[in-house]
Amino acid sequence: MGVTTLAWLGAFATLAVPLAIHLWSRRRTTPVSIGSVRFLEGLPPLSRRTLKLRNPWRLLLRMAMLTSLVLALAGTFLRQSGTRAAERWLVVSPRAVGNEAAAALLDSLAPLADEVRLLHPGWPLLDAPASERTPDIWSLLMDLDGRLAPASRIDVVAMPTAAALHGDRPTLASMVVWHALPIPVPDAGSDYRVPHQIMAVYADPEREDDGRYLAAALRTIAASSVDSVSVMRYGTDDIDSVTASWIAWLSAAQPPGAVRARVEAGAVLLTDAERSVEVASEMVFPGLVPVGRSIRLTRRGAVPDGAPVWRDDRSDPVLTVSRLGAGVHYRLASRFHPRWNSLVLRGVFPSLLRPIVTGDVRRPPTAITVSQALPRHDPGVRERRGPDRAAMVSLFFPLWLLATLLFVTDIVLAARLRSRPT
Repeated sequence: MGVTTLAWLGAFATLAVPLAIHLWSRRRTTPVSIGSVRFLEGLPPLSRRTLKLRNPWRLLLRMAMLTSLVLALAGTFLRQSGTRAAERWLVVSPRAVGNEAAAALLDSLAPLADEVRLLHPGWPLLDAPASERTPDIWSLLMDLDGRLAPASRIDVVAMPTAAALHGDRPTLASMVVWHALPIPVPDAGSDYRVPHQIMAVYADPEREDDGRYLAAALRTIAASSVDSVSVMRYGTDDIDSVTASWIAWLSAAQPPGAVRARVEAGAVLLTDAERSVEVASEMVFPGLVPVGRSIRLTRRGAVPDGAPVWRDDRSDPVLTVSRLGAGVHYRLASRFHPRWNSLVLRGVFPSLLRPIVTGDVRRPPTAITVSQALPRHDPGVRERRGPDRAAMVSLFFPLWLLATLLFVTDIVLAARLRSRPT
């Protein structure tokens, strides 16, 4: 037996209240009228009234009632005897239900699990209704770790994003294995309505190949749209009259005043890096680039200003967006060339570029690697935290019920004592 809240044991001091009431209580007396006090003369003096208990059983009843309340509020529990067997749970994010990749994982993992539940408060079954909002996965895993026996295993099928992880990384006694799922986003063949516009790609001689890769991706987007889109390539000297509503300026030089004026009037501008250094990282695109086939980033420039749109595996922004007058300015910390990254060689390049062309500046969820999403594993952490909650049998309700019964019994006894003749 033990208690979870030691501070409540200080409430045992309230046991002095019924004891004091019984020691200092006085019986009710009935005044008696007498004719004269002279008949009282000569009587021996009254001795001082001594303290004595009246109705001791009622005193014990009240003290037992208070004791039951204190023990209930202190979280008294019994420890189950024996060692509980380790379990294996498979928990699935509600947003992953119906996902083809999740279905394949469930087919292989479900037969090995003791329980298959939704990663949701209350741990409902997979067919139970649950909110599609991103849950706080770390808090849920801490709750589940407290329910399971030591040396248990938790298989998580979810999308590792920063929005699903809050607070400090927890340390769990159970081993957690995370099966990462891609974030579902429209693919390259989706039907987008690209507004009628002219897209212009300006590239200096050094970036001639960059302009060719970018223009090819833009033509792919234009071919799958339902509105007319024109893609034109220009040299950086051909800027006397800028009429395009979407402009890619690929040059080490800053965009000229005519381009900036066009953007401030409402156009979209995309610029690349001026100077760069060699790096060895990966560009993260949840939902479009499968795990294990990430896009290598070999050269990049400084972190550009603006809200992050693309990130690398270190969470550093690679593409940002900001306002420039009435228009929008995208800044790329790399270039559209295979020597800088493998993005332009991948078939997913038009899909990644499409939101920038369509004006959808919503930022994708910040991707987190599996190693960043995994809680720490320490089999001995539960002993250091205190008693095993899953091995405890709470006595709160039995003690609360006992206190209620004792209270009712005290009321009945009080009514009987008042009905007795004095």
